[in-house]
Amino acid sequence: MKKVKYIIFNILIVFNSLIFACNVYFLNDGPGYVYTNGQTFNSNEDGYAPAVPQNFDVTVYYTGVNAHPKLTWTLNTEYDGETYYIERRITGQQNFSFLTTVNWTTNQYIDNTINYAGGGPSLAEYKIRAHDINGNYSNYTSVESVHYGNAWKFGTGKNGSIIDYKLEQNYPNPFNPTTSISYILKKPGYVSLIVYNFLGQQVAELVNESQDKGYHTANFNASNLPSGIYFYKLNAGEFTEVKKMQLIK
Repeated sequence: MKKVKYIIFNILIVFNSLIFACNVYFLNDGPGYVYTNGQTFNSNEDGYAPAVPQNFDVTVYYTGVNAHPKLTWTLNTEYDGETYYIERRITGQQNFSFLTTVNWTTNQYIDNTINYAGGGPSLAEYKIRAHDINGNYSNYTSVESVHYGNAWKFGTGKNGSIIDYKLEQNYPNPFNPTTSISYILKKPGYVSLIVYNFLGQQVAELVNESQDKGYHTANFNASNLPSGIYFYKLNAGEFTEVKKMQLIK
């Protein structure tokens, strides 16, 4: 503790309805504290709940081989704050549940238990509230969320950081007479996308060329084909996948 001047009083002091009769040493070594006969009392124990944390947001934190949700917010200014409580709800859960706490001087948290954040079929939702040393809680922030679970890429946007090939289900399906087929290429190279009928006969060649890494879409027009089950096959480098679609006229 730095050397400071002090003044000694013999006085009755009331702290939160408790009365102390003692010599009081007022020291100017920090806001919100006084020292009485060697003991410290926090003069900011006001009994009020802390404010709701502001500017709460969930973004994506990249590690190079993965991506996780990153929570950020603006620090509260109360002197009697203690922690921030973080709650989470993921796909399949009906209610929010406690995730963790972080200390009062921290304004971010990375959820390393959620992988491939930024896109995918699953959703992680978060909300936080502030907690002070008196046991008071603020109201919750608004709920912020991020999708996750696409193991073929991580990050936001269609391309993100692609780590594998992927052939998506055509849309719409069933269709009449047109549909779109999307796929993702891990690296540039020769690509073929061919449509077959139920007998295994080729009925259309949608792609037969070299293409760059990333997200691609091909359109299929079956106006000259009969209703039925069709298959489309993607070949790209070492990757091959076949999916089924249905034409209904």
